[in-house]
Amino acid sequence: MSYFIFLFLYFVVLHAAALLNLMGQVPGGRVFYLVDGATIIPFFLAVLYIMRGLQSLKTGVRFTKLDFAVLGYIGISLLSVILYYQPNSPTPIEAFSYGVHLFILPMFTYFAVKTLGPQLQHRLILGVCLLNLFAMVVGLYLFYERPDFYHAFLLASFQEKNITEDWQVYSRMGSYMGSTAVGTVCASTIILLSLNRSGLALMTFALPLLLVSVLLSKQRGGIAACFMALIYLICTNRRYFWLKLLALLISVPALSYGLNLFDEKYEGTVDHVYERSTYDMVTVFLHRGYGPGLEYFVDFPFGVGLGGTSSAAQSAGLAERGQVVDANFMRILADLGIIGLSSFLLVLWFAVQAAGRKEKQLGWVVLVGVHVLICLGTNTLDSSYVSHCFWLFLGIIDTPELRRSGFIPSTARDKPRMKLFEEVVGPS
Repeated sequence: MSYFIFLFLYFVVLHAAALLNLMGQVPGGRVFYLVDGATIIPFFLAVLYIMRGLQSLKTGVRFTKLDFAVLGYIGISLLSVILYYQPNSPTPIEAFSYGVHLFILPMFTYFAVKTLGPQLQHRLILGVCLLNLFAMVVGLYLFYERPDFYHAFLLASFQEKNITEDWQVYSRMGSYMGSTAVGTVCASTIILLSLNRSGLALMTFALPLLLVSVLLSKQRGGIAACFMALIYLICTNRRYFWLKLLALLISVPALSYGLNLFDEKYEGTVDHVYERSTYDMVTVFLHRGYGPGLEYFVDFPFGVGLGGTSSAAQSAGLAERGQVVDANFMRILADLGIIGLSSFLLVLWFAVQAAGRKEKQLGWVVLVGVHVLICLGTNTLDSSYVSHCFWLFLGIIDTPELRRSGFIPSTARDKPRMKLFEEVVGPS
């Protein structure tokens, strides 16, 4: 239980850091100082899991395939710093520190969550969903009730980065976590709530809130992912059909009211949401993401090093040839080369395989699919909170299910996985 409390508090810190940054009260002036300091929690739990897993190797029990794939991806990411020394490298080595912060530290949550039993993992899922809903409530409050404060804060923040487009200010007013995080968080929360009996009870309240937030965020990938999540919600679990129908019926007037209310304050919002949900859905990210990404790959087939083409490196003036925008897979290809992208795709493949062994396998497969869909058109893993959630979900997906009568392996291959689980985290 203590592991659960520590890990849940870590996710509270991730939200607190974003809020403190909004208020200008972050220690040291930079949000990642607070987040990196708190990372000692998942790092300690990850080391604990790995060390106990290494001890179990003596008994002939192996880590899961996904464990090895994640460790391999971490290793390739760390070793990619060597690529900064290749001739004509387009990024300084300082960009690597941004890569460690944005991409490697969140990976520890994958191993950390596996120190919890399945029951505590489901409690953690519900807790994360409640935190996500809290983020939407606070974001919409600032959106409607404090536009003077929030708009001024965002405008000043983007002026420092020489960003002048109005939509980049407005689209981030859907939450204090930013538009990219909002779109991904909303889609995954819909799926996670539908997987949990207690979560379904929240759906009537949660669904309108999440849909309003994702539309106001104007994140193309998040809007498409929420549509995918809605299809899963509607087409599964007929037992709660009327509850889900009620949530959908409430969502329609809530969407209309929310968008029109903001359109009164900032004229053109509804038209812009429609434009980014249709025409911009494909054309823009092909130009801003896949084009530059392929240019990097042609010149540097083994990558330019972790974080070399990220938004953080660009903001710090370290990405001399510019960042790869709106295409997570292309950014991974540009940073880590063909080997790194292949390693990440292997992680996703093993995650889908593990999802197929879960009790509600379709929901977990769709959860992975949602992130894949968003990664096609958005650099969502550049967001610290989204990245932590992504690796947390993969860790939960790879944990064997338990029943009240004990673990029931679905295949013979699950038996060694359960033996390892009991040795690492103890019987539940």
